Amino acid sequence: AATAQNGVLVKGGAHLEALGQLKHVCFDKTGTLTAGDYKLLKLNVFGNKSKRQDVLQYLALMEDRATHPLAKSLVDGVKAEGVTIPTSLFVKDHTFLAGEGVEGSINGKKVYVGNERLFRRLGMFESIP
Repeated sequence: AATAQNGVLVKGGAHLEALGQLKHVCFDKTGTLTAGDYKLLKLNVFGNKSKRQDVLQYLALMEDRATHPLAKSLVDGVKAEGVTIPTSLFVKDHTFLAGEGVEGSINGKKVYVGNERLFRRLGMFESIP
């Protein structure tokens, strides 16, 4: 009863007892257990085919229409670096990939923004140093 009064729901006594044995607690990336204040601290551009400004512009274009707090923080991070989001470029075939990220095309180039799972599935993760 005390947990419910404090907004915490526990599914059964066994789970509550297990809490006493925990040594570590991990939170997910959705912000459901955090304040939801995210910030882009560092962005590394790998390879030599793309300029940093182009990567940042593409990142902002891909994430600009998303409502997820992480997407907003990425767009805010791009703007904080002084990079403007070009109005002359458009994302075609913009698709949300549940639990992975987004994909689309900009200037005829396929663009992916996502997590490790997405890039492993695409066979691209191993090429990232």
